[in-house]
Amino acid sequence: MAGPFRVLVQGRSMEPALRDGDWVVCLPPRRLPRSGDLVVAVDPYNAPDLIVKRVVAVTGETYRLSSDSVEHREHFADRVVIARDVRGTPVLRYAPLHRIGLVR
Repeated sequence: MAGPFRVLVQGRSMEPALRDGDWVVCLPPRRLPRSGDLVVAVDPYNAPDLIVKRVVAVTGETYRLSSDSVEHREHFADRVVIARDVRGTPVLRYAPLHRIGLVR
């Protein structure tokens, strides 16, 4: 993906930062992800689907991704992806309208 792209958040795994039904604008990575960053990556369990997760560990070219939701964490398995499967970073929530804002 060469330019900005959009992703629909599905599920509750990234609450409270992102909610089910949020649409986000994502930018291709400008630097290597670091622990704590939100990323969009190819789902290693269901390619070519994309997932939005938080980086919790970096080991060389491998990233461990996890959910934000403490309440639902036991239902959402961590993912391990390689650098080339990271597609971008969500930067702006544009829908629903009452939730417009920067993604953190």
